[in-house]
Amino acid sequence: MGSSKVSSIFRHFIVSILIFSGSVMAQVSPNYFRLIHDAQKAADNNHPQQALILFQNAAVVADDQVRKRVALFGMAKMQLWLKQYVKSAETYRELLREPLAEKDKTIALKGLSLSIQYQKKQQDQLAQLKEKSLLASGERNFDQGRAKPALHTFKKALVLANNEQERRAVLFHIAAAYLENEQYAKSLPIYKKLMDENLSAADYEVALNGYVRSESALNRPMKAYLTIPKDFHYTSAGTVIAAAQAAVWSGWEYKAKYLLNNYANLVASVNSKSYLYRQLNDVISPVNMSTDKNAINYNNYFQSDNEGFDIQRHQLQYSRRFNSAADVTWFANQIHYSGPGFSAINATTGGVQSRGLLNDFLSYSAGISSGEYNTWSPVLWDTRLKFTPNDIVSLSVNNSNSVVESMPALANQISMISSGLGVTVQPVYRLSLYANVLYSQFSDNNTRPSYYGKLSYLLFPSVGLYADGLVRSFQDAFLSPNYFSPSNYFEDRIALRLVRRFLETNARYYLSLGFGQQKIDNGLYTLTQDYRAGVTEPFTNNLFLNGYYGYSNSAADSTLQTSSYAWQYGGISLTYVFI
Repeated sequence: MGSSKVSSIFRHFIVSILIFSGSVMAQVSPNYFRLIHDAQKAADNNHPQQALILFQNAAVVADDQVRKRVALFGMAKMQLWLKQYVKSAETYRELLREPLAEKDKTIALKGLSLSIQYQKKQQDQLAQLKEKSLLASGERNFDQGRAKPALHTFKKALVLANNEQERRAVLFHIAAAYLENEQYAKSLPIYKKLMDENLSAADYEVALNGYVRSESALNRPMKAYLTIPKDFHYTSAGTVIAAAQAAVWSGWEYKAKYLLNNYANLVASVNSKSYLYRQLNDVISPVNMSTDKNAINYNNYFQSDNEGFDIQRHQLQYSRRFNSAADVTWFANQIHYSGPGFSAINATTGGVQSRGLLNDFLSYSAGISSGEYNTWSPVLWDTRLKFTPNDIVSLSVNNSNSVVESMPALANQISMISSGLGVTVQPVYRLSLYANVLYSQFSDNNTRPSYYGKLSYLLFPSVGLYADGLVRSFQDAFLSPNYFSPSNYFEDRIALRLVRRFLETNARYYLSLGFGQQKIDNGLYTLTQDYRAGVTEPFTNNLFLNGYYGYSNSAADSTLQTSSYAWQYGGISLTYVFI
């Protein structure tokens, strides 16, 4: 629309309105009249944006409906001029709700018709842009799984976007390409900015989906989940799954279960051969494990060292969940200990444990057990309380009583009560720090303060490769002949840890290779190796397998004499949940 034509029409419109208003306009306040006059002058000088602001201010100061309508007509005309067709249509609709004279009603209807017509034309032009421009080329690359070249093309298209609608469409594509390339730190601010714009409900959900996925992947799942508006109505299976994943990573499996149940029809529509379906199964498995009504578990653990000491433990568990906040597990253990120079010990123990949430940020675990270690019947326990106020920090306290698992210690009925405080900090994406302080009191009156720290950094997110550094130190009050108890012990280690999905399945495995050193008070020193491997395999949504194996060496055995002490350990666990 040419500026001279708009100005001419606009002057004709203002004159007609002033004639209609007659005596009313004679009473206009100087401020209101000045705003109207300046707005008309700005329009005459081809400054529609300035004119729009002046008309908006006039509408605010107008002290009756007739004067306000004059300002609204001016606003609508400037919005048309500025190609703000959605807003001009809204303004004309507002005017048509007023008691207008026939002539004014005709003007408003014509303006509304033009707004709708130009809006449709704008949408058609955008469609042509998608078909014939870089945007279409980028979409083809993206659909073919070539997200990196698609991103490059979308960035070129952004430069050519000549209005807000085109710019917004291209930004959605750029953010999606960043997300597909796992460049979450770049997709996050784009989705966040888009969410703050005046989007349709469908576009808002797309932006919300991308934001939640990006924020969760950057180790901020609690923030991501809490950003979702309360009572939000989901219309996309992808958004449901993204929200459920954020809930699971926050430790709120019951919230994820609510989403999956409430939007079961949407979830059921996911193609079983799609990547989204694999993401869905990544959510369903932990949800079923944590919210099942009933579950049975069998696990086997073994440990052996190069001195002939062996442990074989078999455990059977039955868990019953009473509500979303707590479950109770009953368990029985059969343990076999053997070693040179000692009679074998066959222990049978049993107990009960409860775990759950006190609220969304405070969780607990408490268990007690007893049994027979030949003629010894200790009462054992383990209690933990964890506070996680946000994604950055969590605190935990624990207290436990356990047997000391060495043949001399078992023969002499030695147990150990430990109390500890731990903190986990994740200040930025890819970096986490865990520190723990523990104080142990042995039943033979020995004491052991100990300290442990671990720093982890995700080197390559796309590969799942971590670098871990850890330190551990403790001091025993005296040297016991029954278990490893140096007066000073220090260990540090650096490890590379690989965590990967197994092919295209939902199974995950990890491999860890560590090297370090150990120093003991009497001068014993050795370079150490630590190798670990494990796998988690959800065979189905209610049958789960966990397996692991490890090998380590130490600077000395329990007598502090042998400098080539080594041991291996491993286990397997099979769980079936009744959904």
